[in-house]
Amino acid sequence: MKDARSKVVTVLDGLIDMGFEGHTIADIAAHTGISYQAVRRSLNALQESGWVVPGEQSSTKEKRWIPGIKLVSVAHAHREYMLNEVLRLKKDYRDIAKEELC
Repeated sequence: MKDARSKVVTVLDGLIDMGFEGHTIADIAAHTGISYQAVRRSLNALQESGWVVPGEQSSTKEKRWIPGIKLVSVAHAHREYMLNEVLRLKKDYRDIAKEELC
């Protein structure tokens, strides 16, 4: 049986896997194999920390959950870090090989 922390991570991972258009608790529960109540508790915990936010409501008036600003910020910071690494490697290559990479 999964502990609460691993369920939270599984819920966040599942929400990201499902795409960014927003998903109901029932959708996330079905995708992750975690109970509806555990998904609801996990989403509430993630919302408190800014990792997810409720987006538009579905036709059944159920919240559709989407990644929050904290997740977007981490993704942006990672992208910036990786781009800087690429630039550093290109410079190192140029310094050693005395030629430019394509």
